Amino acid sequence: MAKIPVKLVMDTAKVHGPKVLKFVKENKDIATAAAPLIAAGTKKIKDFKDNKVEKKAENTADHIRKKQFKGYKTIDLNTQNRSQLIKLKHEVENFISQIHKEEEQELIVKKPLYSKKIKNWNSLLVQTEDQLAVLDYQEYLKIYNNPAYQSNYFEGFDRLLEKFKIIIESNSSKELYAFIHAQTRRDIEVIKKDFL
Repeated sequence: MAKIPVKLVMDTAKVHGPKVLKFVKENKDIATAAAPLIAAGTKKIKDFKDNKVEKKAENTADHIRKKQFKGYKTIDLNTQNRSQLIKLKHEVENFISQIHKEEEQELIVKKPLYSKKIKNWNSLLVQTEDQLAVLDYQEYLKIYNNPAYQSNYFEGFDRLLEKFKIIIESNSSKELYAFIHAQTRRDIEVIKKDFL
């Protein structure tokens, strides 16, 4: 809203004030009839301004992705099981895909903004994938060292566990190392040291 100088308001009141008062005294019936209309008009203007402020507040509210990102940053990845980590990974990949699509539709001027968003989401994706690989490796190591071990982490991944157990029973070190490497992206030399 534009700011009106106080001096201008005072000057206007000095010049036109007496004329307005004279008109009101001479036409009391018109003034009394117009007073409620002026009050109603003033109220409508105030409501319009308030509504405009509320809409602006709604538009600047956090975008759903922004809220999700904040929520994902607070998740303790160490306490998640495999299915939760995979779900998180897929959701993050979908958000990155959405940002890429939006970026293609926007002007070149906004590209740096999208680049920053993609960078943030990619960092979250990398963290999730790394945690998935670390926890997978730990659980495979526990199962390898104790075949009776029941893993809560792998709940819902019975086929994967069965395949791993079959590989263990076959006593094929090469196949075991290849499987662990494919699942965890861990260096083969490290795998050979841990899976003796």
